[in-house]
Amino acid sequence: MKTRTGHISERQRREILDFQTRFPQLFDHIPAMVFSRQGKVTRLNAAAEAVLGQPFDAVRGKTLTGAGFKVTNENGSAVPLRAQPWQRACRDNVRVPEEMVGLVRSNGEQLWLQCVCTPFRHDKQGKARAAIALLSDMTHYVRMRNQSQQTQKMEALGALTGGIAHDFNNILASILAAVQLPLLDASLPPQVHEALHDIENEVIRGAELAKQLLLFSKPSDMKRKTSALNDRIRRIRHLLRRTVPKNIRIETHLTPGDMSVLIDPTQLDQIILNLCLNARDAMPRGGELVVRTRAVAAEDIAPSPPRNGRFKMYARLDVTDTGQGIAPELIPRIFDPFFTSKEREGGTGLGLAIVFRIVREYFGTIQVDSAPGEGTTMTVYLPARKQRVAASPSAPSSAPAPMAGFETVLLIDDETITLKSTARFLERYGYRILTAGNGREGLDVFRQRKDDIHIALIDCEMPEMGGPDCLALMLGEKPSLKAILLSGHPPTAWDPIKAGAKAFVQKPFDFHGLLAQIRRVLD
Repeated sequence: MKTRTGHISERQRREILDFQTRFPQLFDHIPAMVFSRQGKVTRLNAAAEAVLGQPFDAVRGKTLTGAGFKVTNENGSAVPLRAQPWQRACRDNVRVPEEMVGLVRSNGEQLWLQCVCTPFRHDKQGKARAAIALLSDMTHYVRMRNQSQQTQKMEALGALTGGIAHDFNNILASILAAVQLPLLDASLPPQVHEALHDIENEVIRGAELAKQLLLFSKPSDMKRKTSALNDRIRRIRHLLRRTVPKNIRIETHLTPGDMSVLIDPTQLDQIILNLCLNARDAMPRGGELVVRTRAVAAEDIAPSPPRNGRFKMYARLDVTDTGQGIAPELIPRIFDPFFTSKEREGGTGLGLAIVFRIVREYFGTIQVDSAPGEGTTMTVYLPARKQRVAASPSAPSSAPAPMAGFETVLLIDDETITLKSTARFLERYGYRILTAGNGREGLDVFRQRKDDIHIALIDCEMPEMGGPDCLALMLGEKPSLKAILLSGHPPTAWDPIKAGAKAFVQKPFDFHGLLAQIRRVLD
């Protein structure tokens, strides 16, 4: 019979044996690596193999850099061997707690590891001969944190651009108005005409940049408008012929018929144009730009369908260039705002960021396939309806759209130069003009002459009374009044048509486009 003392000893023995059995299993589930004093890997458990994606034999006796990894800090800068946490723990004989380390695989994939490094195996002098690093895979957390920071960047950028967009666009509108009016004078000397035309082109460039910034200032209205994908590509191809150098060949391979994609036409144009211009910039010495479309089922999108599961059919848009390609380590950053590899060429870093935001807002997805020296393919998937056979295009009218008129126009704008230049331009084409510098003044003019006024052109953002409020009061007194609203902001938070307008024109506008819009509304 065992004594109580013997019984206790037996139980303790079993507990020790059980602990010895469980401890290796526990250790194998915690990613751990052992580094020598020279920073070379001497031990690696199964959990660490899974994190690194490399077996122990592939890294045995090598530094992580020698094993094909780029070791970085949280800012993405390379960390030399002597500054790596396991090296510091071994060299300084101190514990290095919870330090974030980035590892970039040879294929460009980024890992983020939180390391706790402890020195051990001390020699007779008390110096550590090795260091053990316990790892926590923080890749998912860092990605989520970066997405949150990206959102905060967008909000900050939106607040900035939203505050300056109206004034900036009004300045551009005033310059454009002041330049386009004298361009109508055929007696101008050629050199003066050329100089004015150069100014006009630069203002238009500034306006396009302002429009791109405005895409970040306010979310889109997310209305389920539809666009004919192939038709938009054909339209933009004509534009590209004027902006793409002749040493770049443009090809389109479009699916038969057409596809209706569930996206606003203007934002679809932004996607196509930005992808094509990005491809153009990747081929400074010339090459080939190919645009392809086809329909795909949601389940056929690899590696996984877009995040909204209610769409069964998607349109696939591929934009391929034969340019210099993208380095693997840069691919995760190409959709970041203001990130550009074309600083010398004047790149803004907004094109792909805009594409990414629009695609995500419309429940699509975008993929990148690129390698240095092998060109790039940008693939966009957008929700689509079933294909339809394109109708035969009607023959274009040989008669140009009328531009001149005789009607009375009430023009309301708080920008003095824009007001004067637009009034002079419209008068030149036969219109009778009444002007006002703000909404309240415009309302007074309207009440005095409302029986004579055929159409009102009203700026949206003005002191004392904004355009929509002014228009609402006018329509209350004259429901038949036709009106066009003008603004430097795109109408994302409100609908100009629901506000009572027949059309909307964004500043800075081209005078001839404004004339055409006026005639469409009046006729």
